Amino acid sequence: MITAGETPDIARAYQFDRWGEWLAFSFVYGLIVGIGFLLCFIPGFIAMAVLGLAPLYFIDGRRSLGDALSASRQAASTRNLAVPVFLAQIVGILGVLLCGIGVLVTMPAAYVGLAYLYRNATDQPVAP
Repeated sequence: MITAGETPDIARAYQFDRWGEWLAFSFVYGLIVGIGFLLCFIPGFIAMAVLGLAPLYFIDGRRSLGDALSASRQAASTRNLAVPVFLAQIVGILGVLLCGIGVLVTMPAAYVGLAYLYRNATDQPVAP
């Protein structure tokens, strides 16, 4: 909502009709990134960078699991968004390293950053 120039509304954030599909998507997405980290960290970082916009394509774009992963991969390669997506996610992870308390600041900042990148990738207008 912030990236569209709207006032954030907590009640609207939880109006979602695809909870079952979201759980399946989250499991598969986490499995891909998790297996990447088990394979010596570098593949996990690559998966985070290339597939980092997939949750936004799934939720906002209402795409299927495969379409969301493909769209994220395509945005990362054609729009050179892999590095900015990766950096936004690293900002979110840094909060965990700061005794967990930092997550309250870094995760929202990372999600807003990813939302701006997603809007850029989908050619949607971005609020200043």
